[in-house]
Amino acid sequence: MKKILSTLLVLSAFCANAQTDSSEIEMNSIDIVFVKLPESTALGAPDGNLVTKEIGPSGGKIISADQKVELIFPEGALSANTPISIQPTVNLIPNGNGKAYQFEPSGIQFQKPVQVIFHYTDEEARICPPELKFMALQDHNGKWEYMNYYDWDSTAKTLKGFISHFSAFLDGVLMELSPTEQTLKVGQNFSLSLNVVEAPGGDDLPLLPASGGRKVKWSVTGGSRFGTIRRTAGKYSATYTAPGYLIKSNPEIVLKISETTIREVVQHTKHKKGYWTGATRIPETRNLATFTCKVNLYDDYKISIIVQGKAGLECGAELDDRSFFQARLYPGKVEIDNVINSEPTLTKLPNCQNESRGGRSGTYTLIYDPGGCQGPVHVNKDRLTGYGMLVNDQRVVPPDITIEFFPNIVRIMNGKIHYPPTPGASTNQHYFHRQNHIPPQQLPDDPAPVDDVTVGNKIKFKANREHQELAGSEGPYTYQLIIDPL
Repeated sequence: MKKILSTLLVLSAFCANAQTDSSEIEMNSIDIVFVKLPESTALGAPDGNLVTKEIGPSGGKIISADQKVELIFPEGALSANTPISIQPTVNLIPNGNGKAYQFEPSGIQFQKPVQVIFHYTDEEARICPPELKFMALQDHNGKWEYMNYYDWDSTAKTLKGFISHFSAFLDGVLMELSPTEQTLKVGQNFSLSLNVVEAPGGDDLPLLPASGGRKVKWSVTGGSRFGTIRRTAGKYSATYTAPGYLIKSNPEIVLKISETTIREVVQHTKHKKGYWTGATRIPETRNLATFTCKVNLYDDYKISIIVQGKAGLECGAELDDRSFFQARLYPGKVEIDNVINSEPTLTKLPNCQNESRGGRSGTYTLIYDPGGCQGPVHVNKDRLTGYGMLVNDQRVVPPDITIEFFPNIVRIMNGKIHYPPTPGASTNQHYFHRQNHIPPQQLPDDPAPVDDVTVGNKIKFKANREHQELAGSEGPYTYQLIIDPL
């Protein structure tokens, strides 16, 4: 494995633009972090659906439930009908790609080699080129054996190897960026390095071909609107910095390792005194390997909704109701968390004089009780119905955010009316509930006006990383929207 280091590193100066922030930089060298593969580990726990199929002497094939690993038995590989199974398990080795797979019955020996096929995706190929992958087998004692695939097909997107007995199987990557995927807040940064595996006992794994001049190029797909890349101070590695605001899609960081060779073209030119022979040196560059890292950008805000007003209340009564929650914004989704819905409070008590209600006229006493009521603003993350992000495609500017909830119908306020004594009346008191929860817990005593539907079900603001206060009105309410970046 030491040969990897010598073939990959070219110890020379950086290009002039390697010191500045841009969406693309070139280096003549790169730091490598060696990752030692273990000689043995525990057996991985089951992590997926088991598939079983009976295969006999005439041969056959079986594929895992996730369609990633396929076994092909040639005629004569098995001497009798045998139940063959594939069980996905937890991957326990570094630089392992995805899950491991336990083949059963464990330890069974084949009379002819059985072909194992690994089906890779385009995303896996971007993380590490297929020609730089290896396969690993683990016996029932936990010992690992590392080896090359014998073939790969870029059209079918398959890697092929042979096994002579059953054990656990795993697809691994010889080299990959660290990390291969990073969740990152806008405006923040992280460093990247190239991880290269080092197998125990000198197991033969594929290497990059030896060559002359090496170039290392880091870039951000989409240009500087998707972030910048620069040389990490004092190191032969790169640091990515995210844009200051959310953008329409997630960035991707690309590392390309290429080599430049010189091809001489001999030329013969005729002139008066004979022929002139000369050579033209033509540089040619070819890509050796490409690696990628996916960046999942997000932005965090605390959102406060304050509602005040009559809220359908009578006799001059007014209330104050508040909800608070955190919103984690991504380019394509929003996550709502830490929801706090305060109980509404009365800011003005009712004062009824010479009014009529329920066929009775005159002064009566009205008492409102907010206990157990949800109030006109009540955030329920399970009723999230929409998320929109309007982004400028030309430059990095704060996006316009819309978060929409399905309106709740909630209990605004409990009430009690005390009438003056009336001859023949069975009671001088009348209890009522302004609107019920959904699902209904009891029938309403009074019809519920539309005003009792919660407000603030559609929230709009700019994700500009600044404190914002927005005010408005809706029906009998006034509301204030307070946005604070986290």
